[in-house]
Amino acid sequence: MVNEEDHLRIQVMRSGLQVRECWEQIDAIDDALEEQLDFEFHPQYGYLTACPTNVGTGIRVSVMLHLPALHLTNELDKVAQAVHDMKLAVRGLHGEGTEFLGDFFQISNQITLGRSEAEIIDDFSRVVIPKIVEYECAAREALVKNRCRPSTTRFGGRWDCSRAPG
Repeated sequence: MVNEEDHLRIQVMRSGLQVRECWEQIDAIDDALEEQLDFEFHPQYGYLTACPTNVGTGIRVSVMLHLPALHLTNELDKVAQAVHDMKLAVRGLHGEGTEFLGDFFQISNQITLGRSEAEIIDDFSRVVIPKIVEYECAAREALVKNRCRPSTTRFGGRWDCSRAPG
């Protein structure tokens, strides 16, 4: 995208939480562009952009996670607070300012200044994603323990807790 929130935005999307592979593809595109274009770069502040929140590396790592069990067990607020404490943003299915639909959540870094691309990517790959997935798995185990089972209706996936102990 050209002249959107930033002067230039490169996006790569893949399934399966392939954060490193996305980074490698973006880095190659960025290197090719830098051979042809002059980007404004400051030694202390990194890449200068039209959006002050993207000053620095300018990298925005986002993952889309489906977290139905965290939603059903009312644990999502705790996870959202933990994510916020880690200086990450939680957005809806279609990005900033959108609602959480179908228990899909977009998690992304907010800080790009003072951190390297490698640090941000490693945080997502080794800490952020595994921890949230761990919470989701624990919530699913709690649902099963309480005899809640996934059921499919014509309206899509649902959880049936009618057999759960009173």
